[in-house]
Amino acid sequence: ARVAQTFGITNDFFYQTLGELRSPDSILVEEAPSSHEALHAHFPVVRPNGFLATASGCLGFGLAAGVGAALTNPAKPIICVVGDGSSLYTIQSLWTAAEHDADILVIVLNNGGYRVLEAIAAKTRQRLDANQELVGQGLANLFGAFTKCFPASGSFSRSAVNFASEGRSTTSP
Repeated sequence: ARVAQTFGITNDFFYQTLGELRSPDSILVEEAPSSHEALHAHFPVVRPNGFLATASGCLGFGLAAGVGAALTNPAKPIICVVGDGSSLYTIQSLWTAAEHDADILVIVLNNGGYRVLEAIAAKTRQRLDANQELVGQGLANLFGAFTKCFPASGSFSRSAVNFASEGRSTTSP
């Protein structure tokens, strides 16, 4: 059944419409963690290599991977869907896309906040100052742009996961 459009664009309506309008040979690169449920419900993956995403939950993959897909597959339409928080990790990828004239459609979903961090903070009962997290990422990206380096940071999203697991991995004794 067709999802009804309400005030604004819901994740369900977005992914259903994108699935209907996309080219059959397009590649979707996705990193919008708070909309995964709608993606899986309304966006069919119909062929190998037509959908690229990370299964590990790491943030910062989507935008850079989308640009990479566009540069290495110039004959295929590339659609890159990232969340507003995820886009901040590698926003400098837009410069690379522009510099190399990459044929890519980038869609940034605005969920009104940094929802993944909020969920992790609630689960681990840690205080979250989203402004501090976003300012830190922005400053790292600016520094990287001026020094021609790839910035990395000890992000709350990773440290909260480590905190919640008490530093253990699935292979830890």
